Order: sequence, then structure tokens, then C-alpha cells
Amino acid sequence: MNARSPSRLAASLARRLRLPGLGAGAGSSDRIRALTGASRDEWREIAEAFPAMPRDPGPAAARARMRLGRRWSRALSTGRWRVRLDGDPPAPAPAIYATAHIGSLQALRYALRARGVPVAIVLGPYNQDRTRYVQDDRVFDRRYALDFPHALPADRAHRLRSALERGSLILAADLPPAPSVGFAFAAFLGGRVALDSRPFRLARAARVPCRAAFLTLPREGWTLTLSPPLSGGEAAAMEAFARAFERVALRAPLDLDGVVYRSLARASR
Repeated sequence: MNARSPSRLAASLARRLRLPGLGAGAGSSDRIRALTGASRDEWREIAEAFPAMPRDPGPAAARARMRLGRRWSRALSTGRWRVRLDGDPPAPAPAIYATAHIGSLQALRYALRARGVPVAIVLGPYNQDRTRYVQDDRVFDRRYALDFPHALPADRAHRLRSALERGSLILAADLPPAPSVGFAFAAFLGGRVALDSRPFRLARAARVPCRAAFLTLPREGWTLTLSPPLSGGEAAAMEAFARAFERVALRAPLDLDGVVYRSLARASR
């Protein structure tokens, strides 16, 4: 049986992202939840926890998610990962890219790999199933193949340390706080958000630079934001990350992931 061509795979992906437009009516909240992972009322709850966001962000957040999805699917189908760079360009040397659930983590990985950076995303136990993403990765690899995995499990510390000897890792720092994990609350969009210490701790243990990294779609266009290496101890690195994250979120607050920020809004009380 012949394999499907990259163009056919990308066309299939684009069809999956042609979602219905938003409008008023009883189904509006259902469509917002389908696109963002949070209902309109849950987005209002998020806005109460982070007052710098719009008061009723759900409909606009859904439109932003559609726009972001279509933008990266178009890049996947054309192979042109052209984004506006905010900060110094990435280097192929091993590093930790600390990020958050804003914009697109999948597109962040692709944008870095398209620039020659061998980088994998680190997945927690709640999102180990990559079945739906493997096909996209194969399309991407037709143009930007690198001898480095796309994803690694968070619970295999030895594999992460080994991977950092020849490539880089993307780790999200905005995770709901757990008693067994070090975390700190940081000022964020008029409220506070919990930050996980593990990305910064791993960078220090592996002796590699740690940079804040985000792929968002503000008004000025698709933007790859990269901070300078976060220096100092763990607390200083987390504080610098929080400042970079808030600067990005102020430009693109509707790019936040509804599922994650619903949980973080409740944890911040």
C-alpha cells in the first residue's frame, strides 16, 4: 500500500481545521469549549482570576484559536515556517526552552526545528498519547528531518539528561501546583499563576542554558519570543521567566489554553 504524500496529508489536516464560525445562540458556548477547552462561563472565571484579560474573553479566545490553528496548518502544508523573531535567534547547542500553555506548543517545536534546532517536547503523564500528532510530525519531517525525537516522557529523567547531551527540550512551566513538586506563585495579568520549578532545576542539573520560549499570534503576526539565558539561581530564573511570560501574555492574552488556565485560575485562589 502506497504512503500518502505530504501534500495529501497536509490537505487532510487543513480540512480538519475548517471549523464553523462563531455566533450568538444556545450552541455558542459549546463551540467555544470545542475550540478552546473551556466554556464561555469558564473563560469568565479565568478572567476573574487574571483581571488584565478582557472581561468576557471566550468568543474572542475561540476565534484566536481558530486563527492560530489555521496559521500553523498552512505552514505545515507549505513547509514555510516564517515567524517574527522577538529576541536572539536559537542555537543548535543543547538548552532548555521553558514555555507555557499559550499559543501553540506544537508550532513552537516545529518553528525551532525548522531553524535547525534538534528539540523535543517533554510530555507529562496526562498527555503521553501522541497518536493524533504523529501524522503531522511525519509531514513536517519530509522537509525538516532531524535525528532527534519529537517528544520524550517526563517520567524518564535519565532519558531527558541523555537527550540534553545532543539536543534541546521544551518544558511547560505553568502546571497546577502539586505537593510533591517545587513551585512558586508569580504575578501574572493582574493575578498570580503557579510556576513549576522542574524546567529550571533540570537546566541547572544538566548545566545547559534555560531560555523562555513562546510561539503566539498577536496582532502584529505570528511571533517566536525567545528570552536571553535565564541566569542566577532557581528562584531568579523563575522570576525572569515570569516577567517574559507576562510580557508575551499581555500582547496575546487570548492565546492562553482554556483547559490549563481554568485549572490554574482555581489553584490561584
